[in-house]
Amino acid sequence: MDSSSSPKSPRRAVVWSTMKSYLNEAVSSARTRLNEHVPQFGALEQKYRQLWFSRIYQHNFWLDSESRSGPGSTLKATESIRRELPEVLRKAQARTMLDVPCGDFNWMQHVELDLEQYIGADIVPDLIALNQQRHGSERRQFIVRDLIQDDLPKVGLVMVRDLFIHLSYRNIFRALANLRRSGTEHLLATTHVGLSRNEDIVTGLWRPVNLRLAPFHFPEPIHLVEDAHKGRHMGLWRFADLDLSQSQKTGT
Repeated sequence: MDSSSSPKSPRRAVVWSTMKSYLNEAVSSARTRLNEHVPQFGALEQKYRQLWFSRIYQHNFWLDSESRSGPGSTLKATESIRRELPEVLRKAQARTMLDVPCGDFNWMQHVELDLEQYIGADIVPDLIALNQQRHGSERRQFIVRDLIQDDLPKVGLVMVRDLFIHLSYRNIFRALANLRRSGTEHLLATTHVGLSRNEDIVTGLWRPVNLRLAPFHFPEPIHLVEDAHKGRHMGLWRFADLDLSQSQKTGT
């Protein structure tokens, strides 16, 4: 689920701080032990991710009255990306698009997309079922997918907005490798251009990410769209231009 910033209310701040400290220690320790003893750890990891993001959605963790996907998915926060997305798709010459995570489709439903097929994907089954019921059509489909390890459709462009900010380095590289395997041509992803140093986290928490910096070292984007806040952008890249060799140093 996406957010435009870390939790700001006093109650959320305390909960967030406690969760971050606990999860960083507990999950890191558990991953080490399970990697050694449980061959099926990948399936357990996927269950953890699905449970974590499902709970955020079901309990409206961000306490946002407009969108359960968080303050980064409100109409106000998406003014720029809603205006610029059609031009980005034209620049990429994309006729098909994968939007992952699509969240509750709060803002995307207001964008006029000249596409043959839009596919919204998310790891939360209840969310996808509701989206398909409310917004599904012949050219608009919603599917349950884990970007990190599920098979993904081949499209002209995949948009990954406000997801890498919640993933560990290891899982970001796994997601990128999975997308490349799908044959998708272009990536449109959140990047914080003013950030001077990246930080690793346990998947499910939050921090900003600059894809131009280590350990990602993305090249200059083809196109850059300011998104929601100063310093935060959506960058457009060709997968063919991305060097994912650094993934070997992150445990992928």
